[in-house]
Amino acid sequence: DWGMSKVLASDVKKSSVAGFSLSYAAPEQVSPSEFGRTGQQTDIYQLGVVFYELVTGSIPFGGESIVEVGNAILRETPTPPSAYNPDAAAVEKIILKCLEKDPAHRYRSAAELHTALQGYLDEEDE
Repeated sequence: DWGMSKVLASDVKKSSVAGFSLSYAAPEQVSPSEFGRTGQQTDIYQLGVVFYELVTGSIPFGGESIVEVGNAILRETPTPPSAYNPDAAAVEKIILKCLEKDPAHRYRSAAELHTALQGYLDEEDE
């Protein structure tokens, strides 16, 4: 959510830590010492969380506490979106690339993500 949240809420799904909603935080926001500095790929990750939520109805990483959510973001692999929504299979590869733990494995820019999404839409039109 690009730092818009400012208040630590009691609901873990809406909890804000250091100015961001934890459920939408990229690994480099949770553990900069392990995953490096934030950058364009951080925004790509956050878009991936939003896309995941749009097609599945849930966030990719949950937990009962802030610690559990943080650990899930850092260590767990998200359940493939198609497990929740078979129609998501065609866009799954794009979403999962956005959610890569290592920023270097995500799309390098919004323009690159746009190209991938446009390719998906073009395939759907055929």
